[in-house]
Amino acid sequence: MAMPTYPAATMAKRLLLTPRRLLQFVTEGVIPKVERGMIPADQFPEFWKWMGRVDKLRDQLLAR
Repeated sequence: MAMPTYPAATMAKRLLLTPRRLLQFVTEGVIPKVERGMIPADQFPEFWKWMGRVDKLRDQLLAR
């Protein structure tokens, strides 16, 4: 089963980057591009786990 892909705008938001900066990283080969506007989620499995923790902590802080 293939891992899901996410639109570039979603990836930029999750990485706390502007879409333009994300495009620069893709152009430089820092972040792989698999098809138009999509980035493979399976390239960053540890990142997504970490971002989930960050989101949870941020939500807890904002709920105070």
